[in-house]
Amino acid sequence: MGAFSIGDSGFTVIRMNGGPLDGKVYDDMPILESGFPAESISIPQAGPTESGLYARYIRRPNAEPDGRWTYNFKDEVADPHEVTPSPLPAGTTVGGSLSGEAGAEEPEPLLDSAPTDATGPFQPASRFTQAQIWWIASELCRRHATFRIVEVWPHDGFHHGLEIQEARTGKFIFMNFETSIIYLHAGGDPDYAPQMGWKDTLSADDPHDVLKSVENRMAWSTTSADVTTERSLTYRLVSTLVTSAINDRQRLNVRSHWYGESYSGPVMSPEWLAECMGLTEAVRDWPEDREYPLIHFWTLRRDQRLVAVLADDGTIYTPHSEPLKLLPIYRRRQQLGDVVERFRQTTE
Repeated sequence: MGAFSIGDSGFTVIRMNGGPLDGKVYDDMPILESGFPAESISIPQAGPTESGLYARYIRRPNAEPDGRWTYNFKDEVADPHEVTPSPLPAGTTVGGSLSGEAGAEEPEPLLDSAPTDATGPFQPASRFTQAQIWWIASELCRRHATFRIVEVWPHDGFHHGLEIQEARTGKFIFMNFETSIIYLHAGGDPDYAPQMGWKDTLSADDPHDVLKSVENRMAWSTTSADVTTERSLTYRLVSTLVTSAINDRQRLNVRSHWYGESYSGPVMSPEWLAECMGLTEAVRDWPEDREYPLIHFWTLRRDQRLVAVLADDGTIYTPHSEPLKLLPIYRRRQQLGDVVERFRQTTE
């Protein structure tokens, strides 16, 4: 039997998580003799030469449910010999030329022999990231009452997260449920947007430092919080519920409606509309975004069981009770706890 060569065991699909290649998917990562793809790869950033920067990625220990492997961004290095030259993008191929020139010498792809952290770069569990994303988003909308939150469902299914949008200027930030928090200006190139990773976000002693950092980068005024509105109250309630359920055995999932892979043939009336009293009529009469009003309605589920639907106008819809407006409850004592308690009573 001959010596094992890279790619003898076939190839697999990998997805890049974080860093300059965040969201990139490659379908030609070789399977090694161990039955796994390489633990560490590096990818040239400034051209496939030894003088360019290489982005280093570390493989997560287990494959995703769909069979793909995720590589978390670690750092960038100038010396390609410190890390594994990737066989994937920018003219670099398995068993091919790093320079991309015909007839060039074909170096053997190197594998990282040094031990690596099995978990790769720090990536919190989704129960933590969802809670933190919702807290940041709701606090920004509390401080800036004209902002709104929209869940983003791109067609490739990877960049799934929340956008906090400022309609007046068109500025927005995107917070990715899977990787880093990315700050974007309307019209700017997302590939060059400043980012804040989870390590920096969760290691801040004062969580409000994160908010101030966002506001400073986006040039948003930070004088004082605006008066509570129906919309901002809805977001604060969602944030509180998600945070309080971090350690619950039954996961609390909050989602708006995904209209489908193509807006040319969207799913306009999901089955859960009929599960809550008055919800179908509310969606039909919604005054904003008349073509896709369900982006303003948030389903709360315990695993797969529908608990309630919260609308951006501060209304709660449940399977067993009439719609309930939340802002009057809040205004009695200006206490969010009163709204949370009423929500729990309504959904029990």
